[in-house]
Amino acid sequence: ERFPHVAVVFDRFHVVKNLNEGVIAEVRKDIQRDLLEAGDREGARRLKRAKYLLAASSATRAEWEREGPRGPSEKAPSLFSGKVRPRWPAGPESAARYRELIASNELLFAADLVKDTLALAYDSRDEAEMRELVGFAADVCRETGDAHFAWFARLLEGHMDGICAHARFPVTSGRVEGTNNMIKTLRRRHYGLPDDEYFFLKAMDASRRKDRW
Repeated sequence: ERFPHVAVVFDRFHVVKNLNEGVIAEVRKDIQRDLLEAGDREGARRLKRAKYLLAASSATRAEWEREGPRGPSEKAPSLFSGKVRPRWPAGPESAARYRELIASNELLFAADLVKDTLALAYDSRDEAEMRELVGFAADVCRETGDAHFAWFARLLEGHMDGICAHARFPVTSGRVEGTNNMIKTLRRRHYGLPDDEYFFLKAMDASRRKDRW
């Protein structure tokens, strides 16, 4: 109200996070539950440990194929198990498994289509084109008839102006979100901190570029 000339921009991070957590993850669990109830244990097994694979973008999957499992994609060995297993199948087999999962269910195929459409929308610098792409993604969601997709369609349409403002102002809160996540991780790793000032110094130290040393 006080700053009518300021445009509100909803960046890619929050839109994709809602798609991954509110739609893809929930749909995967629903499909897995339906398969178990139908007695298809093999089909349900194929969906196990596929959360990150289904949520990943095409660029991320291509990177996994080139480089294989590394860094945070692997679980650290626990006290009782020395095995290190990747959270998702990295390497050439990841693309084949992803295509198999997408072809096995219409909802997973729709999620893939919505994900790629939103990626195209956020790459656009034409607001009318972006609005058309986001509207198409919302239509795909509604045509599935699924409650999770319908929720996401309402989210897209209810925030259409803020989402499409990204075409004019391609800003991102990625650095802020990354810093917040770093601070939360730092807080979890400590069993106790003497005072706020010490915690602030630890956050500043963690945010420094170590390679500059």
